[in-house]
Amino acid sequence: MKEAELLRLECNDMRIIKWMCNVPMTDRKPSSELRKHLGPYSFRNCIRRYRLRWFGRVERCSDDSMVKKYRDIVVEGQQRKRRPSKSWYQVVDSDLISL
Repeated sequence: MKEAELLRLECNDMRIIKWMCNVPMTDRKPSSELRKHLGPYSFRNCIRRYRLRWFGRVERCSDDSMVKKYRDIVVEGQQRKRRPSKSWYQVVDSDLISL
């Protein structure tokens, strides 16, 4: 997931939190004050937790499952001229480090 997509999702999450707390969008209440009502909740941590849960499921699969067969597949073709995207394992490694 790219950072811009994550920021849009967090913005939408904040709108939902304001709606759940019956706070109009015109009020300038800090998000930390509204999040106290919901308890320790972080959108980024939820995504990280589900990603690590999926990683654990993939690692527990048998070696002949389709998921394990195709997880290290390399697509032939031209390289992009920009910085390469992170691989699945790089994202999972950063999630494990941030725990």
